[in-house]
Amino acid sequence: AMPNATGSTRVAGVMGPTCARSAQNYAQLVGAALGYTVRDVSCGGSTVGLAYLRGQLNAVTPDAKLVLLTLGGNDSLAVGGIMCMMDRACRPFAPVVNTTISALLYTVQPKLQLLLADIARRAPQAQIRIAGYPYVIAPAGQPLAQCAAFMTRADQGLVTHLQARLNGAIAGAARLSGPRVKYVDPTAPGSPFMATDNGVPRDGCSTN
Repeated sequence: AMPNATGSTRVAGVMGPTCARSAQNYAQLVGAALGYTVRDVSCGGSTVGLAYLRGQLNAVTPDAKLVLLTLGGNDSLAVGGIMCMMDRACRPFAPVVNTTISALLYTVQPKLQLLLADIARRAPQAQIRIAGYPYVIAPAGQPLAQCAAFMTRADQGLVTHLQARLNGAIAGAARLSGPRVKYVDPTAPGSPFMATDNGVPRDGCSTN
């Protein structure tokens, strides 16, 4: 009756192509807070397709009471694209990156709806919580941390827009997946991801 954790880098707590995961990722922290041992099969860099190829979904069994996941950022290339926009060398490709991500974002919600339906079948008693992605950089209108200080306000606004669309697709999939599935918004007021250090939001530039 342990909770399951599956998904990509944001669950795993570490980036990488080989299913790397941190022992201090959010699923582990939630499990510790609730007094559970977590069956953690999160993988850095995962996608909906890779979740099946890597066997992540095999860990979702009928005895599960809670399933935690974050997925979709790599399916849309949004996470990698946003990281590209934070790299000076990649900035000339920003228009192509934006066009590609914008097109792929339309595929995220239907993929996640199919995945969530499969999880619900595999774990018929489980509550399912799918979390969105915290801000990679501070949202539009807020001060940028040191590693993204060179970005223009237009760049910042574009990244905020793409991230909002990604989280909107995830929230939409959750909303249409039945009463056991709920979306968790990491950008909601009071979220630990929205904390600030000296007025600068904690984001992908933060060391905290």
